[in-house]
Amino acid sequence: DYTCRVNPVIPDASYFDQVHDATGYADENPDVQSVMAGMDSSAALLANRTDCGYNSELNFDALLLGGYYCHQCLPEQDLTCDVGGICSNVQWLGYTCDNEYFVNIDVSSPSIPIKVSLADGTIIDPSELLLHRGVTYRFIVLENEQGLGLCTSIPLEADQKFRQRRLSGSNSDDSFADSPPPYQSICATRGPLVVACNQLFPSEIVLYVEGNAGLNIVLSVDSNNQVDDNHNKGSYDYKEEDKSALPINAIIDIIGIIAGCALVVLGAAVIIRKRKMALNKDVNMERGMPIPNEQYRVQEVGYSTTTNSDP
Repeated sequence: DYTCRVNPVIPDASYFDQVHDATGYADENPDVQSVMAGMDSSAALLANRTDCGYNSELNFDALLLGGYYCHQCLPEQDLTCDVGGICSNVQWLGYTCDNEYFVNIDVSSPSIPIKVSLADGTIIDPSELLLHRGVTYRFIVLENEQGLGLCTSIPLEADQKFRQRRLSGSNSDDSFADSPPPYQSICATRGPLVVACNQLFPSEIVLYVEGNAGLNIVLSVDSNNQVDDNHNKGSYDYKEEDKSALPINAIIDIIGIIAGCALVVLGAAVIIRKRKMALNKDVNMERGMPIPNEQYRVQEVGYSTTTNSDP
């Protein structure tokens, strides 16, 4: 009938109290949600909650309404930042990522034409930045009066043959294997310049002003040519994983393979035994000899007949 009526009865009043009262959204003060008034200070206690289980009284609404958008109990935290980034919650405002930076271009100041800052506005020294392989970095270019963008050159993944030769160190074509990968220039204006730092990156990358490569900053890349696993565990790194243990899926696969091999061997043994018995039966029949079971039955019958005829 195209009508919708809301049930006025709250299914579980305790959840309503927790979500709305504890976070301040149901406070009697009409200005409690104002930026000036702030929220219920008790919501700050949610930061250290670790009871993320299914039966826990802590629920996602309480976290979100309590001003937590990056929390270990919230799902899909690996999607909050770009690959390899770790988020930090800023209560009531959102969250920041440690692989995200803001860039301000001002060519009228030739001494510092490119300024790099964090989300909170703190200006950082580019020489102190260290990029990690396996992490995707986002440099957000802010709008400037000149409308200039930020550019860099990144190595490209070549064809599969090229990658295999670089990884395996094949000497079949030294000139090809030792040649540097091709590079591509990318730029961004009033938006993010996304740089996925991988194993092909050199020890340094240069970010320069669009149209003027002389105005630039140099960022260092870690010397290890492997992906930084410690930094690339997800967007909320709060638990050290045991890398020495095999994953449960791998253990199940190994058990399945062993069981399958055992069944194949057992089946082959049964087939061979049956074929051997059939072959022996055919040979005995050709020689006029009874097969073992028939011979035993004849001996048993003969013994019984002799016993009955004995006076």
